[in-house]
Amino acid sequence: MKSASGPDVKVMVGGSGVPVAGSDVTPDKYDLSKIVMVDDTAFRALPSAPPAGTVVHDQAGGSNRYVIIDDAALLIGAEDWTAAGYNTRPDMGVPTAWLNAAAQRTVPTGIVVMDQTGADPSRYVMVDGAALHISAAEWTEDKYNEQTLMGVPGKWLKAAVAKSPSNDNVLMDQSGTDPSRYAMLNGAAVPISGAEWTANGYDQRTLMGVPGDWLASTVAKKVANGSIVKDVSGADSTVYVMAGGVAVPLTYADFTGFGYDKRPLEGAPGTWLKAAAQAAPVDGTMLLSPDSNTVWQVTGGKKKAMTADQFGPGKLSFADVVSVPTAFTAKLPTV
Repeated sequence: MKSASGPDVKVMVGGSGVPVAGSDVTPDKYDLSKIVMVDDTAFRALPSAPPAGTVVHDQAGGSNRYVIIDDAALLIGAEDWTAAGYNTRPDMGVPTAWLNAAAQRTVPTGIVVMDQTGADPSRYVMVDGAALHISAAEWTEDKYNEQTLMGVPGKWLKAAVAKSPSNDNVLMDQSGTDPSRYAMLNGAAVPISGAEWTANGYDQRTLMGVPGDWLASTVAKKVANGSIVKDVSGADSTVYVMAGGVAVPLTYADFTGFGYDKRPLEGAPGTWLKAAAQAAPVDGTMLLSPDSNTVWQVTGGKKKAMTADQFGPGKLSFADVVSVPTAFTAKLPTV
């Protein structure tokens, strides 16, 4: 269908008018001779996505099936198809271009989700594409129980649980028990001091409430090894590489010589960064410095030489080794 006032064409799917692109017409076998003209106001008022819970597939073909949640299309895993009852729902073809775009969208922040199969009894709240676990106590105390609960494919949910909100996010405890504010930094939540809150523009970012238990566990995490960071305020121009929770300072020669200039440079709260520069690397951290080919593993604040047979399939990975200046490894006693 279309209206007389414009060229846009839509196909009715589950009571919604899903846009049809020109590239869809031939592969999706849409017959434009059968277009129905409708009132312009009614045409524009049609929802652009099928209702939540609708099962869809690419009109052009293919075996993949998706479930619609808001305007996102979530891939249904083979193990979910029958176990979650998706096989009992009508399976509707949708335009290829629209489906490709919907499959790239994330479930909106604030939506509460659960495993449709029931295999995972937990509840999660979506924040920036990541599914954050809600504890039993928080379910009612933080009023998540008053929000719409949506079932999602279990395979998709596992992947969303493994994600973290992006570095653009500023977080707080939804319950207010913890009054602090935190910035996401490569999988960890790092504290923002009161002075930095306004001086560094964190107050201008969207502040998101998250489950307190999830937040506490994320605050306890170390920023991912190999992350390249600097003071977001610019007061300190030093660039650091994260290694086992330590911010290791780099010279410009280190920065380029180790190839870190090819990685994203992330801004971090200066107060947190100063503390991280004074920390000790956690046990298990693997380090390599340019003075030798020896990979060192940190154990109890000391370094121990590793052997080649410790790496390989099913073992440790060289990808987890962090290159650091010789001065940093030199100050660690040898086991």
